[in-house]
Amino acid sequence: MKNNSADLPSSENEALRILIATENVTAGGEGVHIRTLARTLTAMGNTVYVCAGSNSQELGTGPDGDIKFVRIAPGHHLSGILRNASEIRRLVKENRIDIVHCHGRGSAFAVHLAHLKVPYVYTCHTMSLQTDFFHRAITKYGCEAIAVSSACREFMEKGLGIPENKITVIPNGIDQSAFTPLSGTEKQALRKKYRLPEGCFTAAVHGRFDVRKNHRLIAEAVKALPEEDRKKLVVLCSGWRSGPCYEEFVQTLRKYGISGNFRFTGWTSSRSILGVSDVLLAPSLVESFLMTAVEAFFMKVPVIRSVTGGYEEMKDICIGLPASDIHAWTAALHGCIVGGTGDGNMCGRAYEKACREFTAEVMAARTLKVYKKAIAENVRRKV
Repeated sequence: MKNNSADLPSSENEALRILIATENVTAGGEGVHIRTLARTLTAMGNTVYVCAGSNSQELGTGPDGDIKFVRIAPGHHLSGILRNASEIRRLVKENRIDIVHCHGRGSAFAVHLAHLKVPYVYTCHTMSLQTDFFHRAITKYGCEAIAVSSACREFMEKGLGIPENKITVIPNGIDQSAFTPLSGTEKQALRKKYRLPEGCFTAAVHGRFDVRKNHRLIAEAVKALPEEDRKKLVVLCSGWRSGPCYEEFVQTLRKYGISGNFRFTGWTSSRSILGVSDVLLAPSLVESFLMTAVEAFFMKVPVIRSVTGGYEEMKDICIGLPASDIHAWTAALHGCIVGGTGDGNMCGRAYEKACREFTAEVMAARTLKVYKKAIAENVRRKV
């Protein structure tokens, strides 16, 4: 029998050499997740390489200079996936990688085609993937799979055909040090920038303009509010001020005569928009987790969100509503304007739970356990 003990870390705390593979390191939620994970794993003493077709998070530079970034081909087409398989095989061999962590179906398929001797794991970040026979067949998860919420786990099992016992739920974690309360000077400057009247009630809708983000429901809810409520309300909307969804939303506000209740901030930091807001509104039609809610928890801002992916993990510390129930959203918004969320302790409980469950350190520690489980399984397969 072959002795593969050298393939295993000698202790639970031994550092690993990790390759994170993804099609693109985006500016949005998935890219932030990859940056946070890579940064935290590195701070824990591991060596982290990231390979991707783009690098919007500027990994490998500035504060993330210890992360090794390698640009590969965009992996949307078979030719790119095949080139990436060869490049990943080279990276793994030359840098003595212990484990590969794939983010996205395309990168996992490229790693599968690379026929590596080291194990790989797969994280699914979205429940909008195609699930027909062909796409299920090219969904590869290696030794273990990671879901960012229990709803995502169910999708991976039923939609993608990944066995339940191979899926570990690891909610997204964030760097809580980036979400400190605004100083008085910062808050005053932002209130002036966003043209917030003294004494107004401010709601934040934070995210890109996209049909799935369901901005229109907020317009319907504001339209249905009593006039006295609307006089007190300002809704801050982040996201680029361009594109068909943005234009349609602006036209809807004009049609309803409620344009004066809305401010468009452009792309802005979560800390800035949440720091001057009294509540976060997140009516998305589809979510796998909703990282913005966790950011709000750390800023001690109450959250009203749709009952989509990630709600199960935070249902005791936020208000959950059906994404299509205009009356429920109107009533909840009215309640906030006239008297708060109705639970004076919710923000405190949310902050405490976020510190326990949704930090970058907790996420990285849980991910390392999956890595070491996959490494051990890979050793057993060789025996």
